[in-house]
Amino acid sequence: MLRFLLSFVTCVFAGALPAIIPAATGQTQTAPIAGEKPPVEGPTPVAYGCAGEQTFSVVYKKGEEADLVMGTKTFTLKQVQGGSGFKYTDGTVTLTGKGREAMLEGAPGGVLRECMAKDRP
Repeated sequence: MLRFLLSFVTCVFAGALPAIIPAATGQTQTAPIAGEKPPVEGPTPVAYGCAGEQTFSVVYKKGEEADLVMGTKTFTLKQVQGGSGFKYTDGTVTLTGKGREAMLEGAPGGVLRECMAKDRP
């Protein structure tokens, strides 16, 4: 009977132990929560589609820098203070936005408005 109870308790709590042990020891949880994407290690590429079927992509790098790619041209932009949302610029080309929405100014082809990240939730 004791062996049965120990087996039962082990089975019941086996799924909960990975969550209980880190909490009890003060360790942080490294596994992603259900429905969340795991943290990205390294550059994060994002493709944008804009009104008029224009497109561009941005590789967001660590260190507050991003590479904007339009066709065969690449612009290295630095992150700057921009209120709510994000803002990257090289002094001529400026990428601003919030969440999935973005606007691009100063790049070849004029101002690109109503741009949405294609591969982000």
